[in-house]
Amino acid sequence: MPYPCFVGMARRKSITSSQAFGIALKRFRAKKGITQEDLAHKSEISLTSLARIETGAHGTRLDTILKLANGLEISASALIKECEDILGGDPTGA
Repeated sequence: MPYPCFVGMARRKSITSSQAFGIALKRFRAKKGITQEDLAHKSEISLTSLARIETGAHGTRLDTILKLANGLEISASALIKECEDILGGDPTGA
């Protein structure tokens, strides 16, 4: 049984930088109203890779970040900034 002071409180789960990047990527994709398939095609990466990046199951390299930003028609810095905001300014996710 949980302690009364914790009833109804959600525990904040820390996330990794890969997960934060995936969240940021998915947010931008949703704002643009495009599917994973469309973004994968525009970014010239596989759909499987994109899906793994969005779920945070797969980290990504700079060249892939640049391809994704290009596919979304945004700057890579905007994508990274969103990721940092999700992490609360700490790029390590700690």
